Amino acid sequence: MKIIIEADSIEELQSILERLTEKPTVKIISLINGLPLSTRAKCILAAEGIETVEQLMNLSDWQLLKMPNLGRTTLKEIRAALTNMVKQ
Repeated sequence: MKIIIEADSIEELQSILERLTEKPTVKIISLINGLPLSTRAKCILAAEGIETVEQLMNLSDWQLLKMPNLGRTTLKEIRAALTNMVKQ
C-alpha cells in the first residue's frame, strides 16, 4: 500500500505524520443508566447530577462517600460495575 502526502514544508509534513501516528483516545460517554446498578445507587447519583460513566469515573471514593445516603456497600457496588464495564 502506498500513501502519498503532499505538504508545503517539512514542518507541515511532520505535523501530518504525528497526527497519523497518534493513538486515538477513547472517551466514555455512556449514561449510568446502562450500568447494572441498583435503583438506590442510580437515584443517589442522579440526585448529585451524575449522568455519565465518565463523570462517575472521575470521582474518588471519598467524593462518592460524601454523597448523602451513599455508604460503603453502594460504593462497592458502583466500583464493581465500573470494573466489569472496563473489563468488557
